[in-house]
Amino acid sequence: MECRIGRVTAIRPTEVEVEVLQMSACSSCHARGACTASDMRMRTVTITRDLPVGLSVGDPVQIIADDPKVLQASAYAYIIPLVLIILEAVLLPKYFGIGEMALIGITLATVALYAVVLWALKDHFKRVFTFRIRPLRETHD
Repeated sequence: MECRIGRVTAIRPTEVEVEVLQMSACSSCHARGACTASDMRMRTVTITRDLPVGLSVGDPVQIIADDPKVLQASAYAYIIPLVLIILEAVLLPKYFGIGEMALIGITLATVALYAVVLWALKDHFKRVFTFRIRPLRETHD
């Protein structure tokens, strides 16, 4: 289970927005001393399911994502494009005689097209990849 701590920034009848500090991967390893503020950014997450009663703007909360969904999202974001790039790099020159410059162009076009497809499916992904929210202190009643 993936968990992050954040603060409630907006409350609407059917959703809660939470601001979370997103850090680079080095924040949890030995290189964290060399990282800078540019390696971190604030990200807003919208929660639409299992909303606790009594939350207020500014309340600290924990955002929870289930492991299978995190792995599935990682596959869409990293594994599938990597496999596409590797397949193109191996198969296109071998079977079609594509040169290096053409291969670079085709690969960049493939990655761009893949990004457009992901963007077009963003509403679907918002429904599939949902988060739960848990207050870190007693809520106001």
